Amino acid sequence: MVIIRSLAAESGGRLSVTPTADGGKTVGIVLPWKAAAPVGC
Repeated sequence: MVIIRSLAAESGGRLSVTPTADGGKTVGIVLPWKAAAPVGC
């Protein structure tokens, strides 16, 4: 988890941890995504 949190912060992303009803956790990660330039342009 520490590695994922570090990589998310390094790339400008966000990490969220949400508890579930049965005592587990749901981990969400959002990373910025740059679309690649079209080939041949």
